Amino acid sequence: FAVQSTMCASTPQPTPAAATAATCREEQATQSAGTQAVSMAGGITAAGSAATGMSSTEIAVDRTSVERLGTGQKRTAAEAFAAPEEAGALLYAQFWYYIDAAGVTQGPFDSLKMRSWLEAGYMNGATTVSPSYYGEVPTQFWRLSELYQDPLAEGFLVASDALVATEAEVPPEEFIPAEKFAGARAGYVFKNDHYGVGYYLDEEPPKTVTYETLEEEKRIKRYKASKLSAHAMPKFDAISS
Repeated sequence: FAVQSTMCASTPQPTPAAATAATCREEQATQSAGTQAVSMAGGITAAGSAATGMSSTEIAVDRTSVERLGTGQKRTAAEAFAAPEEAGALLYAQFWYYIDAAGVTQGPFDSLKMRSWLEAGYMNGATTVSPSYYGEVPTQFWRLSELYQDPLAEGFLVASDALVATEAEVPPEEFIPAEKFAGARAGYVFKNDHYGVGYYLDEEPPKTVTYETLEEEKRIKRYKASKLSAHAMPKFDAISS
């Protein structure tokens, strides 16, 4: 903003030489004050420009570049996070498995159930999980923090166009963790077993069919048949004789 005036030297003045000199000094003082005012309004003083060796325009451009760089770094940090490709499209995962504190693989559980456990504090970024898209048992697991940049905000969310598994498709949970008895649950029994304290699925043990069981079943049938024959009515000819 260094403005030099040549008006006094080039413009003829009808006034005497002393008046002309005084007028030039007043104009130069006015221009100097205007330059200082512009410099203060821009936030750049003459001392600051001299210290940096940059013009006011260069300083303004440099400040803008720094602001853009900071915004770009934030954007780059967000874009740099990516879940492992082997995990697949997590927003379309129908079921999930997780590894409990005892190292036992649990699942499958639907995304809604996993989300509720996460929000309740049963899981965190260090919990080891794996998606299951068709109910298959996964072979590779990851920490939640490896799958989601913000596990609490993003964990186990399902895309709006995903085919969400219905209750009929979701197998009943084998174990529901609970610190204390909270009332009866249909189809479950509360106890402390190999998964810890909680509700366990109450189901009959599967029947194993072997040669011995088949023979035992035949023996029982023959015994019942003999009992019935002993109480049968005698034949007519035996009575008449």
